[in-house]
Amino acid sequence: MLLVIELQYQKNPSRAISVKLLLDDKEIGTLPAIDKDKSLRWEYKNSFAIQASSRITIQLLKYHNIRKWRDLAGTVLFTGQEALQQCADPLVSHLGTANLPSRRGQLPLISSPIAIERDIPEKGWQLKVVFAQPSLPRDRAEEAREVMGQLERVSTVLGHLGEARSVVGGILSVVTAVSKVYGPAHTVMEGITAVYEYLEKEEQVHQSMSELIARMARMLRHVNVAKERAKLEPLQDAIRAILLLSDEVLNYARTFIRHGQPSRLWSLGDVREEVDSLMKRFEGAETDVVMSAGPREFESLVEQPIALVGKPTRTSLLVVVVDALDECGTKETCPPLLSQLVKLSKLAHWLKVIVTSRTLKHISDCLEDAQTNHGDYLKCLDLDAERPADDLLHVTRQLLGRLKPHGWPGESKMEELATHADGLFVWIKVACGFLTNTTSPEVRDGRLRDLLSGSSAGDPVGALRALYVRALRDSLPPGDDNHQEFCMVVGAIVAANIPLPEAALAALLERKSLHEIIGCLQSVLYVDSSKDNVVQVCHASFKDFLTDKEHCPPEFYIDQPQHHARLADACLRTMVNGLRFNICNLESSHLLNAQVPDLESRVKEAIPRELQYGCLYWAHHLTQAEKGSSNLKIVELLQQLLLEPSVLYWLEALSMMNQLDAATPALLQAGSWIQHTPSMSTVPNVSAHFLPANLAEHTTPLSICTVICTNAFKN
Repeated sequence: MLLVIELQYQKNPSRAISVKLLLDDKEIGTLPAIDKDKSLRWEYKNSFAIQASSRITIQLLKYHNIRKWRDLAGTVLFTGQEALQQCADPLVSHLGTANLPSRRGQLPLISSPIAIERDIPEKGWQLKVVFAQPSLPRDRAEEAREVMGQLERVSTVLGHLGEARSVVGGILSVVTAVSKVYGPAHTVMEGITAVYEYLEKEEQVHQSMSELIARMARMLRHVNVAKERAKLEPLQDAIRAILLLSDEVLNYARTFIRHGQPSRLWSLGDVREEVDSLMKRFEGAETDVVMSAGPREFESLVEQPIALVGKPTRTSLLVVVVDALDECGTKETCPPLLSQLVKLSKLAHWLKVIVTSRTLKHISDCLEDAQTNHGDYLKCLDLDAERPADDLLHVTRQLLGRLKPHGWPGESKMEELATHADGLFVWIKVACGFLTNTTSPEVRDGRLRDLLSGSSAGDPVGALRALYVRALRDSLPPGDDNHQEFCMVVGAIVAANIPLPEAALAALLERKSLHEIIGCLQSVLYVDSSKDNVVQVCHASFKDFLTDKEHCPPEFYIDQPQHHARLADACLRTMVNGLRFNICNLESSHLLNAQVPDLESRVKEAIPRELQYGCLYWAHHLTQAEKGSSNLKIVELLQQLLLEPSVLYWLEALSMMNQLDAATPALLQAGSWIQHTPSMSTVPNVSAHFLPANLAEHTTPLSICTVICTNAFKN
């Protein structure tokens, strides 16, 4: 619906007049003020949908000397029924709406009837309003995209910070934690944090509005197609509902944009509540459109076309595979879909359906019902209950195929190995690695006898643990030093956030090479040549075994907090020693990262893998170390990183790596660790470094960040 408003008067208004439009008591737009000596005629070309029961309110607002001061000069009400009847009338309006020019992005009005008139006797005014349909069908998806573009141009306070926002938030967290040592600084930081938290809430409202419009634009593309073909009443009703809701959302978004910063002009709580309400209503309407495709749609879109196809000319089967059904929809929407898939498998003998899913209750219940009614063509398999003996034997042949003499140890022995695996592929993998990790035929024969002499019946997990112990004890040379080396190297592999190449691991652990010990442990470790030669454990169960104090022998047990502390120390040491100003040797600091054509190769050359790892994960290892520990070496390294220019070099390195977002969680984690570490309270100048005396004078997050960084350089 579009409209034109004209105000006629016997006595000239003494002030400028503007118009506010409300639909069902919700504002949909404000038309600009027109000065008293000009023709008072407004055109509202943002379409809005109405129903017969709708209430349309037009408020006339009079401006005073101070432009922002307005009062209500008059109110006129219309019903949706009046507007719809007028649009259906073919007469041409004497206001001349047929000749209104169209603007880019707006729709011209078609001819419409004589205007509806309303008197405002107390003012001596008469209001004439024309309601009209657009001459071209609306494209709400395009309108949503336009509104989305406008939203992107409306920036919040925190939005102005760009990438620096995440760094500012992180630094504030660390400063807040450290300031608790110094009372006055803590009071200042509480006030600054309160302002920052309010700005974050404003940012969340803006993001929610943007997300709602983006989702609506995607949905409307499909609705525009569906509404032309919708013949069934449930789908038609769902489409009508979502189109009406989309108009309400678009009008609210335009008002949101027009007000600019919601935290200044609106009540932030009201905006948050309204946006959340619109989001919930849209999600409900979206579900209604999806769920309206019920049995009749399945019949018309699937059953009837397949029946018309008949028998295909080719002899091969057509197989439909639906993987991870449990991840499709909800427990309400999934069973109807599964029921339709069961029917689908029955439609033609050349059509087969395979569905995989976890055994969730709502899916199991649906399958049980289907099994009762359609057991002749429905078969359910529990993959956990299958015994893949043939597959295990095939894997055994492949893993032992390169040993000399060819065919060792013979088909019968391979079958015994596959049987001992008791359904576990990882057992076969480790056992074959154990057999191939020696050049001595005599040793290999002895290991095979040991493997086949054990019993795994009824306890495959226990058999796997026993295999790990046997592989470790036979692979490592005797001696406490070797066991300590094993724990240091494998502990780092287990505790690392991501797999690392051997050279990077060696650098972090201050070792010249790890080649020898990794070679000894080939049955439980492997080097992945497809991923830059990173070193990984053979299976997640090996990590579980090593960190299980109850089942792992003491000489192999990995105490994870201890190894996280070692890696935290290694990461901080690597950063303090390796970071420097302009680490990638850029010729100019005035270029954006995207404008440096060879930045990726520069990063690879200038920032080795161990330094990249340290920059990304030092704080994670810090927080995973033993709580409350007083590792003075780590405290000293942390001071060198955070209280000296190294912290700025760290941020620069993250930026070069395109990982600046990692700064915020790292600083938050560091702040948490500082709060729970007694030894940090003895650091005398932490507050002085982070909290300059004039910090309270700086009112924006960016100013705070600048002061902190400047003070770090001074110290």
